[in-house]
Amino acid sequence: PKIHFALNSASIVEDIMDTGCDVISIGWYNNINHVWSQIGFSKAIQGNLDPALLAEGGRKMIDSTVEILESAGGRQGYIFNLGHGVLPETRPENVRKLVDIVHSFHYH
Repeated sequence: PKIHFALNSASIVEDIMDTGCDVISIGWYNNINHVWSQIGFSKAIQGNLDPALLAEGGRKMIDSTVEILESAGGRQGYIFNLGHGVLPETRPENVRKLVDIVHSFHYH
């Protein structure tokens, strides 16, 4: 699939989808459901955990991850990812924990 990522693109997501991409990758500052309402629920979205939360780890990272997954609601076409790249100070154990959370998550 062709995935399009652009920073600060909230105001142009519909235009981005018109480029022919299959997936739009959104930043941590975007609301998944708002973006889906703009582009249509049949389109795919990737994102959008704040990379600073991954670097920090702990309860806030866990809660935010679960909130994002619940917001996606198990829709076809959702790819969990960061809202941008991994920060250099991110500890590998935080990444492992995040992967475990995402893999063990079950939609209700």
